[in-house]
Amino acid sequence: MTHIIQQATVIAASVLSDVPSEYTAKPFVISGSCKRETVADQERLLRAATTSLQKSQEVNKRRVYCIASDGDSRRRRALISFTLHKELDETSPLFVILGSLPLFNTMCGLDDLTSDFDWKHVLKRFRNTLLRQKGISIDGNAITADVLRTHLLSIGITSSISLSLLSPNDRQDVILMIKLLNAIANLKAEGGTNPAQTATRRILWLLGRVYFHLIHAYLDVILSLDQQLTHLSAAAHLILTLYHSDKGEFIPVQLYFDVMSMIKNVYFCVSKTQVNNPKGRFWIILLGTDGLEKVFGNVRTMVGTDTNCDQLQLTSRIDGAVQCINILEDHPEWGGESRRLTLKPLSSDPNSVSSKHDHINPKSWKGNVEVSRVVLSGCWSEGRRAAEEELLKAGVDVPFRRMEKEGGYDILCPFGCSKMVLVDGKVHAEEREETEEEADHPITAEGTPSAETTIEQLDIEPDVEDLTGIEEREQAPDEEREKFEAWVDVRSRPTDLQSKKVHKATMLRLYSSPLATLDSKDRLKQVRGYSRFNDSKSLDELAQLTDSTTGPSLDVEDPTVTLVRCNDRTFLAVIQVTGIRQNNASVLSLPVAHLHEPNISIQCQIMKLAPRELTENTEGADWEWIGNYESGSHLQTEGRWIDVIDPLLCKASRGRNVGKDTYVFRTAELQSMAALLHERVDEEFRRLPVVRLSDSYPYRVNGGELNSNYAILQPSYPGHRSLLRL
Repeated sequence: MTHIIQQATVIAASVLSDVPSEYTAKPFVISGSCKRETVADQERLLRAATTSLQKSQEVNKRRVYCIASDGDSRRRRALISFTLHKELDETSPLFVILGSLPLFNTMCGLDDLTSDFDWKHVLKRFRNTLLRQKGISIDGNAITADVLRTHLLSIGITSSISLSLLSPNDRQDVILMIKLLNAIANLKAEGGTNPAQTATRRILWLLGRVYFHLIHAYLDVILSLDQQLTHLSAAAHLILTLYHSDKGEFIPVQLYFDVMSMIKNVYFCVSKTQVNNPKGRFWIILLGTDGLEKVFGNVRTMVGTDTNCDQLQLTSRIDGAVQCINILEDHPEWGGESRRLTLKPLSSDPNSVSSKHDHINPKSWKGNVEVSRVVLSGCWSEGRRAAEEELLKAGVDVPFRRMEKEGGYDILCPFGCSKMVLVDGKVHAEEREETEEEADHPITAEGTPSAETTIEQLDIEPDVEDLTGIEEREQAPDEEREKFEAWVDVRSRPTDLQSKKVHKATMLRLYSSPLATLDSKDRLKQVRGYSRFNDSKSLDELAQLTDSTTGPSLDVEDPTVTLVRCNDRTFLAVIQVTGIRQNNASVLSLPVAHLHEPNISIQCQIMKLAPRELTENTEGADWEWIGNYESGSHLQTEGRWIDVIDPLLCKASRGRNVGKDTYVFRTAELQSMAALLHERVDEEFRRLPVVRLSDSYPYRVNGGELNSNYAILQPSYPGHRSLLRL
C-alpha cells in the first residue's frame, strides 16, 4: 500500500503501514521551480512520478493507492485531469464494494487511482472560512465570529479563551483549529436567551455535527475503523446537504471539492486494502501530506539558523532528515519524536486538546483497524442515517431520496446532471472561489516579495512619492541638481551578461521583507495600522471594549430596525444584529448611547415577517417573525441608521417555529420608527444598503404585488417615496 505525497516541488512516497520506517515519507523527486508552472507541467511531473513508482513497486508487489496534496490550485487541476477521467470499471473487484453505495462518486484514474487532500489542511480551511469577515450562512442564518463568541461564552468558555479561539491571524495553528471546532461540536441544540439566539443555536448545533464527525474520525484514538468510516459518511452527507442549498454562503467550492475527495479516497483505500490484503489493517491518519511536512520540519532545523537552502542543499538534507526520522521512530526514547501517546477522548473542555493531538500515529491508535471487520456499505448507510436524524433535528429538509430519484447526484455532483464541481473549470451560479482570507498558507503583504522571489520575478513599481522626487530633480536647474541615481543595475547571478534596472526603493522593500507585517491591502488603512484580518487590537483591548457597557445596550443577535433600499425605494427592515464594530474592533455589546456615533458599524441580516394568524393576547401585535431570514440579506450599515426595539414575545402562529416564542410587532410602531429613521437619513438615502426584491420583502400583506398594499409614510424627494410594506 503506497501513496504519493506532493508538496511544493518535492514528491515523496510512503507505505500505509504501522512500521515507522515504512510510513515515513521518502522523497524521490526534488524539482526546482520558478513558481510559474502550468497545470500541464504539474500533470506531466505527477504522471512521470506515478509511473516510475508503480514500476519500482512491482517487485515488492505494492500498489499506488492515491496521490495526496495540500490543496494547491494547480496541483488540484492536475490531479483532476488524471484521477477523475473514468468511471470505476464494473469488472474491478472494487466495484462490488463501492459500486452500490448511493450518492457515492466512483470516478477514478488508471488502476483505480484517486486523489487525496491532507485532512489537517482541510480542517484548518474550515476554521478560516468560519472566521472570515463576512462569516458563513446556513439555511439563511448568518454565523459570524461575534455570533460564535456569544454562544461560546454562553456555555462557560472564558472571554480570553474565546478570543484566542476566534483569532483570525494565525491560520496554520493545528491545535487552535482543533480547539475551536471541538468547542462548536460540543454546543447543545437547545440554548439562547431570545428567539434569535435559539434559532442560531439550532444551526450552530448542525454545523457542530459536521465538525464532530470530521475531527472524531481522525482524532478519537479509541474508535474502530468502521466507526471512523461511519463518521466520515455522516460528514459527507451533511456537507452535501448544506452545499446543495447554501453553496458559496457555506464554504468555497475548492474546500467542498477537497473534503469530498478526501472522504471518497478513504473509502477507496480501505476497499483496495480489503482486496489486496484482506487480513491487513488500515490507519486513515496516515493519509495526507503530514509525513512530508515532518521531513520538511527536520530539514529546517538541521543546520541551526540556516533554515533556507538551495536545491542541492535540500537534496542532501532530505536524505539525512529521512534517516533521522526512521531512527527516532524506531527508538523514541532517543529523542522527542513520535511515540505511543496517552490521549483521552475529546471533551467540551478546550484544555482537553493538547499538542499531542497534532502527533497521533499508529502506535497511539487503540481502536481496531482491521479491514476484515469492515463492511463499507454498512458504514456508508449508517452515516447517512445519522446525518438524516441530525438534519431533521435541526429543521433542515433531507434531500437524499429526491437526489436518488432524480439521478445525477453524488458527493461530487451536489447539483445533479452528473456534473462534478470544479472539473469543468467553471464556478457555477452562487458558488464562489476560495479567498486569501480562507487559505491556510502564509501570504506575504501586498507588494512584498517572498523569500523565494528572484530578480526576474521582481516586478514592483516604486511608490508615487519616490517617483515624485525623481521628477523634481529632473526639473531643477543643472547647478542645483543633486548627483544621485535612483536606479541600480541588478544581476541574478554574477555570470549573467544582462542586468535589470531596479529602483532603490524596490530593493529596500525586498531586503526588508522579513520585517513586513500582514497589514490591510488598503494603503490608507496600512498607514493607520489596520490588520488585513478582522481585528487589529490585542486580546486585552478587545476584552476591555467588550466589557465596558453600562446602562441599556445593543447586543449581538438582538433585533433592531433600519432602512434599506429596494427597487430604488426606501423600506423599513427588521434586522438581527450579527456583528458590532467600534473603532474597527469587534464588540459583543454596545451602550445604546453610543450607537449613533460615526465610528459604529453594524453587521445584520433581515428577518422575515408575516401577518399573524392568531392575535389573541398579543396586545394588538399583528406581525411576527417566522423564524428565518431573507436570502442574501447579510448587510453592513452605519450605526446612526439603526434604532433599538424591544418587541413582545408570543407563541408563533406560523413558520418554522410554530408554538415556540417569537418576536411580534405592531404596525403603528413600525410605521413610527420608519418615519423617525427617514427623517434622520434625509437626503443620504443613497448610502443605505441595497437588498433585492423577493416574495417576502419588502413586507406586505398576503403576498401583495410590488405596487399595492403599501402604507406610504410621507412624501420625500422628487421621484422618490419612502415606504413601509404592509
